[in-house]
Amino acid sequence: MKSLTLTVVFLIGLLSFTKAQTTDTTYCYIYYTSIDSALSDMQIENHDANNNLILQAYYYWDSGINDWIGGDKDKWTYDANNNQTSYEHYTWDININDWVGISKYEYSYDTNNNRILNVSYTWDSSINDWVGSNKQEDTYDANSNLTLHIYYDWDSGINDWIGHYKEEYTYDTNNNQTLYAYYNWDSSINDWIGNFKSVYTYDINSNLTVNAYYEWNNTINDWLLRTKCYYNYDTYLIEIAELNQNSFNLFPNPTKDKVIIESEKVKIESIEILSLTGKTVKQLIINKEQTTIYLGNLAKGVYFVKVFTVNGVSTQKLILE
Repeated sequence: MKSLTLTVVFLIGLLSFTKAQTTDTTYCYIYYTSIDSALSDMQIENHDANNNLILQAYYYWDSGINDWIGGDKDKWTYDANNNQTSYEHYTWDININDWVGISKYEYSYDTNNNRILNVSYTWDSSINDWVGSNKQEDTYDANSNLTLHIYYDWDSGINDWIGHYKEEYTYDTNNNQTLYAYYNWDSSINDWIGNFKSVYTYDINSNLTVNAYYEWNNTINDWLLRTKCYYNYDTYLIEIAELNQNSFNLFPNPTKDKVIIESEKVKIESIEILSLTGKTVKQLIINKEQTTIYLGNLAKGVYFVKVFTVNGVSTQKLILE
């Protein structure tokens, strides 16, 4: 171990502490009482080459034995992508004068760095080893949408994992969730049985239109519809008669790729083109009486053209073929 390369003393309330760098990746913090400068606590931190914290240990000064005794210790590991792969928590046992485990977690990830496994353990002092507590498995689609979540409990009687509950998800091509289903584990048949599920449908604008709720019926051994909610959305209607509809000319209409807009009496200050849903798809500053707008980048359909002049706003419908 290298000799100390950095030592700084700080005062914090009734405590002061010294920070020492003992290696390139290890730091030691020693705390003192400010009244008599007696040793109080010590914290050791160790980092890997990517500066991830991999060890943190706390010690307390025991003036009776004139030495440090352990308090708590935490350990972490990481994969090549700096995803945390494990965490272990220990406490100091004065009876055996050593660290003993409290809890441990293990994690794994898919190629998109989505966490797909989370396993937790507790320390069993009777066997002096880790034993399972619970396990969670997750599956994702190519868009990193969660498609399956399974939760297991450790059964010490059979010394293996048993199911607790399961959740399933599906999505449409727009990544809108179309299904959420919840299952419980039935140990009598050693399989999953349904509990409840919701099925969702959407319109072309990804607005939710139907939410159907089902519960599992053991009598018919199938899903039974309980409620079904429908959602309607008002079409965004633009006021055509904001001013005189003929206060500007719009041609050709229908058109394939461009439109000419001209005002009969005043300069056009600006123009907005909106979709049927009211979304502005094109906006231009004009400041002249006539202009040509190219529409080749817009999808075929019906649009509204809003023309702003010093006299107000006028709107006309435009059809793009």
